[in-house]
Amino acid sequence: MIKERYFDSKALEEYILSVCMHDKRAIVKCMTALDSARDFKDSNNAKAFGVLESFFTEDQSVDSLVVIERWVDLQIYDKATARYIFNCYDDDTDFQPKLEELKELSVFNNARQDIQDLNDMTYQDIKSEKLISTARDMVTQWTTTTNKSYKSAREIEEEIKNEVVGKKLTLGIPLIDDFYFKNAGQYKGTIRGTILREKHGKTRYACWDAAMDLLQGHKVLYCTLEGQSREIYGNFEEILEDRFDAVKDNLFIKDAEVGLEELSNTIVDSAYSEGIDKLTLDYLQLVKHPRHTYLSENENTNKCCERLTQICVKHDLLGHYLAQAKQEDPKKLKWGLVPGKYDVYGSKQLIKDCSMLQVGIRPKEYEDMIIVNALGDKVEGPNGYPQPINSVFLKTIASRKKNDYAHRWIHFVDSSRGFNLHQNELL
Repeated sequence: MIKERYFDSKALEEYILSVCMHDKRAIVKCMTALDSARDFKDSNNAKAFGVLESFFTEDQSVDSLVVIERWVDLQIYDKATARYIFNCYDDDTDFQPKLEELKELSVFNNARQDIQDLNDMTYQDIKSEKLISTARDMVTQWTTTTNKSYKSAREIEEEIKNEVVGKKLTLGIPLIDDFYFKNAGQYKGTIRGTILREKHGKTRYACWDAAMDLLQGHKVLYCTLEGQSREIYGNFEEILEDRFDAVKDNLFIKDAEVGLEELSNTIVDSAYSEGIDKLTLDYLQLVKHPRHTYLSENENTNKCCERLTQICVKHDLLGHYLAQAKQEDPKKLKWGLVPGKYDVYGSKQLIKDCSMLQVGIRPKEYEDMIIVNALGDKVEGPNGYPQPINSVFLKTIASRKKNDYAHRWIHFVDSSRGFNLHQNELL
């Protein structure tokens, strides 16, 4: 039974915040049990918890005076209110029941609010597509596809046998399918990450990769966060040429959107409406969490990565996340400039979520890797031999499954016909 004095949840939320200020361990419990964006009904309390979260994730000591000062600086509370919240804690050691009480109340309030929001939308002048998309997103949050939340070993065996979930999406290239992506990287319900630096060919590679999927009959949702749909369309047109018309009905493009909630709605909607097999996200660090103004870049990307991965796993989608590496270390030279798995914001969650993680480099971006000879401009390849000037190289640096071909390079060339494999071999 929800206690009457906490029915509006505000007093209960303030008590939870107060406990967190007094005991850092309480923050861990809250982070595990709650989603502050939804479970704190009061928006200021949600922001205040975001500050406490940031202290913990950045491994800073939770000093009450510093927390109060941060709340006031961010104009979440005035000083009197912040001090009042700090004093809400009454040395009660029975914290867990109150945390569960807040979660119970949150479920009640969120369900009631969702029903009200959906009802209000039916009286507004909005497109039916938006209403359907919103309703579907609510369904994914409040229901499951079966009446039970578990499966028997026999049911799982049947799913595996019939490839109901976790199907491997082939690209139609034996070198890639049978070797490079043999055990990971192209299975539905999993994530593959690709890390490159700025202007090193992230988008061109992602379009080539998705184009090969299209040729195999797979449906792809391409979300571009920094470009326009016409640019992505043009990339596919260049790569596939006269083959594009036959497969373009399986390509869906979302542009000009960086908000996590809108992206989540788009992915869920396309999974239900179009039956997409693959999500290409270009690129991860641009996605904005609803509370991104109160989060560090690392925290923002970690949270967004986690949420998007949950959607891909739940809807049995292959997720391909492009990630942009930070500026290179000026002390490194040539092949030492290849980005590592920790060279991106949000690397902690990305490494955790990915079944395979790739890195890449475009050598012509570095003057000391350009080779000029009588045959024209070349670049230094990973084996030391001259290669075409527009070469881009990618390799696997981490894989959950055994990968005999890890650290072997795939060689692409970027031409007027788009990104394409240079030779059918691994360097």
